[in-house]
Amino acid sequence: MTIERPRVAMISGSLPEMPCGVGDYTARMATAVAALGADVRMVTSLDARIESIRGVTIDRAAESWRLRDVPHLVRAIRRGRPEIVHLQYPTAGYRHGLAPGLLLPLLRILSPRTRILVTLHEYVHLAFLHRLYVAATAPWAQAIITPDAAQLRGLHLPGRIVVVEIPLASNIEPAGGASRRDSSEFIVGTWGFLRPDKGIDRLIDAFAAVATARPARLVIAGDPGPDDAYANEIRARATASPVGDRITFTGRLPAPELSEALAGLDVCVLPYVGGLEANRGTYATARAHGLPIVTTTTGEPRFDAESDTAFVRPGDRPALARAILEASVRSHRPQSDPADAWRSIALRHVEVYRSLVGGPDATRG
Repeated sequence: MTIERPRVAMISGSLPEMPCGVGDYTARMATAVAALGADVRMVTSLDARIESIRGVTIDRAAESWRLRDVPHLVRAIRRGRPEIVHLQYPTAGYRHGLAPGLLLPLLRILSPRTRILVTLHEYVHLAFLHRLYVAATAPWAQAIITPDAAQLRGLHLPGRIVVVEIPLASNIEPAGGASRRDSSEFIVGTWGFLRPDKGIDRLIDAFAAVATARPARLVIAGDPGPDDAYANEIRARATASPVGDRITFTGRLPAPELSEALAGLDVCVLPYVGGLEANRGTYATARAHGLPIVTTTTGEPRFDAESDTAFVRPGDRPALARAILEASVRSHRPQSDPADAWRSIALRHVEVYRSLVGGPDATRG
């Protein structure tokens, strides 16, 4: 396949190994887009943890993402004479700085021929003032990408702005190999940043009922994330649980070790407070690992055989416990390779890029 080589300046406040799911997504997506022939320059934070990204030029330009960083960011963005400026928003690396959104009108003025694109990973769950900021700056873009159109609920965009929904894929490569089956314990697990919207407090309560019914262990895997206060609340709740000695926190793990920990689960439980939404990378990763899944829905409780997912209502701890126990008879499916999904995601992005600059269809050839 051949495509013209679009020049893309991508902006992200976080990249691996900074702790941020959007940063992990951005690195995977940028690599896949570059593999299709795009010229991708990543403009990001001045952070020593940032690693190289295959096929992508990295330009570390922002110390704080506040107003004083704007001149450095503009110079870094314009250095590669991009046809497309693509902002990923929000990321943990922006640290509530105003620079990301302010770049949009500034670049429209300074480089009127450059097309501006924003991926909004979430909007509806942002705090009120944060939503006002996004509502004021996003209309300067020519197009919006979102993994979940429902996340844009309440964001009133001008009709000229193209909105494209492109799904997520797993940020964690399955490590491969057989899943763990050498213990009589039933291993219940979850993973991802510890935040109030994840419902991990409800999982700890439900797990007490599970562990009463059969020998079981709860594994809370991965980086707890930047909300130290809430992470400490969850650890205290686990310690206070009558089955606290059966609850394990792995802490941050390298990706291969995290994959191995996930493969060792009998069931992955993701009890989101607002129900499962399409922008949940934790769910995409659980599916890539072939895990039986229990999660939540604001609709009717059900079991979806295609995704091997049982859905219960948020906050229904007894139903959550029952669904976890019922999942014990379900087997792991073969792990999937996220590469195909990322290639499809990259193709969709390049199609959007080419449509914005008036070029040919990226999928031709």
